[in-house]
Amino acid sequence: MNIQGQAALVTGGGSGLGEATARELARLGAKVAVLDLNLDNAERVAKDIGGVAIKCNVSDPDSMAQAIEAAAAAHGPARILMQIAGIGSAKRVVGKDGNAAPLEDFIKVVNVNLIGTYNAARLFAAACAKLDPMEDGERGAMVFTASVAAFDGQVGQQAYSASKGGVVGMTLPMARDLAQHGIRVCTIAPGLFSTPLMKTLPEPVQQSLAASIPFPARLGKPEEFAELACHIVSNGHLNGEVIRLDGALRHELRYTNGKRIEREGVVPDVPVPQGRQRIEGSVRSHATRVMQLGEASAVKPGAILQNVDPGGFAAASGLHVHAFIIEQLNDTHDGLVRDWPAPSAGVDKHRGYAFQWYALAAVAFLFYLITGIRSASKRNQQA
Repeated sequence: MNIQGQAALVTGGGSGLGEATARELARLGAKVAVLDLNLDNAERVAKDIGGVAIKCNVSDPDSMAQAIEAAAAAHGPARILMQIAGIGSAKRVVGKDGNAAPLEDFIKVVNVNLIGTYNAARLFAAACAKLDPMEDGERGAMVFTASVAAFDGQVGQQAYSASKGGVVGMTLPMARDLAQHGIRVCTIAPGLFSTPLMKTLPEPVQQSLAASIPFPARLGKPEEFAELACHIVSNGHLNGEVIRLDGALRHELRYTNGKRIEREGVVPDVPVPQGRQRIEGSVRSHATRVMQLGEASAVKPGAILQNVDPGGFAAASGLHVHAFIIEQLNDTHDGLVRDWPAPSAGVDKHRGYAFQWYALAAVAFLFYLITGIRSASKRNQQA
């Protein structure tokens, strides 16, 4: 679909990913209706892009229906829906006080993120299905917003992960359902993005989160989300797909005896001993490159390094570091493994090779022996 001149609805368009998407649509020539529960934010964005601001609660059927009608009165019937409105929550199932998590919190998140998405989609689709088809029979396109939490939810994200998992789960069935009407449906599952909510965290926390992203090792830009959302609308063959936009981020937890021991890309929680400590080990003048292929990773906050150069670590951390390394041998009961198994010398493999050669030699000897006996027998018979 050519975005130029099309009417578009952007829920949650007053800030963050929604604001960036509204601005990108306007830049591409769309007539944008900025829908948001916070009317002040919606009016600010709409004023900048020449759009219209509408107060809207996506989980309220009447509010969403009225917003669609108001947008149509201003710009004509919409063919694009960017469903980005949503909320977050972090509640453990059993709190520190031993009480169960409030059910209302779970219901609220699911109501906004999942039911709100379905509500916006059903009302938009019903209006869009009445429009005349364009090229290839297309009438419209919808882009939903899920999250990587739909796949890799963290502790306390039960409600959020469930709501976003529901959005992921209904993407393909809805795309198939609305195919008869020429309406495409796709979902973006963003990872860690630099949004106003993220910026409320302390800077060191933001840097640590960014360092957990394989590449590029930074927070996503809202503009990158907006570019992908608009590309989905423009690419007529994208349909029924969920696209992760996360820089290859994966949050995987591993447990031993019910206790978390590791999260991929993050240093495990290790108790820091207090006071003077006794360490037994071997002193080395320089770091070896054991089992390292290519150049070492850069020393930066949150990075996990297999082999550390004292000079590089000192420069990156600003700490005074002695120009030697202690290869610790004693166990301080901190959960870290230091007694690494010795690499296999491959003796069994060499024994196998030796057996093959001996077997081949034995076969050759038997062949020579049998051939010689037969030749001798023939000569005796001729004689």
